[in-house]
Amino acid sequence: MSGRELGFSKLGHIKPDTAPAPQPTDSEIDRIGDLQGFPSREPVQKIVRRQKTEPSANLNMRPTITVYNRFVSFAIRENLSYPDALKVLMERAGV
Repeated sequence: MSGRELGFSKLGHIKPDTAPAPQPTDSEIDRIGDLQGFPSREPVQKIVRRQKTEPSANLNMRPTITVYNRFVSFAIRENLSYPDALKVLMERAGV
């Protein structure tokens, strides 16, 4: 080394505080964050239109336009979702 004093000899005099600083409550943190314009990071609850009764799976098909139009028209006329419309048609077919 060049023999210069870099100030590291004073590090031994640094002592930690004896008592930790009091921690703010969650409500205080939220209030301060709101005042400063920070958005909440709490997860937003998703509103669900219907509760699922059983697990679901994807079904992808490429029917002809006429079959597609007939199926969608049926679902609209009966006021059914596509999965419910498929279920009704399968029940009617005895499947």
